[in-house]
Amino acid sequence: MSERGLESLGMFIGKAVTVSHLEGQVSISTDDGWSLHIYNRVVFSGLHSADASPFSLRLEVTASALDGGGLTLTFDDGSALHVDLSDDGCAGPEAMQLNSPDGGIIVWN
Repeated sequence: MSERGLESLGMFIGKAVTVSHLEGQVSISTDDGWSLHIYNRVVFSGLHSADASPFSLRLEVTASALDGGGLTLTFDDGSALHVDLSDDGCAGPEAMQLNSPDGGIIVWN
């Protein structure tokens, strides 16, 4: 993922989101119509509910960061979600898909 790709996720910062995990897919959605669907391997830290699937939590995104192996989203309760963007983390045809309220789509391979 490029820095430009990370910028497009900046719209989640400071917003309350619903983080859900169902059937191996993690989704993050806002009340104003944005949704991020994550198909690659995800590791949760600090989320007690992450041990059980399905789950749905209401959190606020406080930060997003790119490192050599993936993307980390941090939440207001101190928990975090790390998306493995390496070749080994691939679990579907794409890594992630961002859907905007106006129908726009950004796909990360």
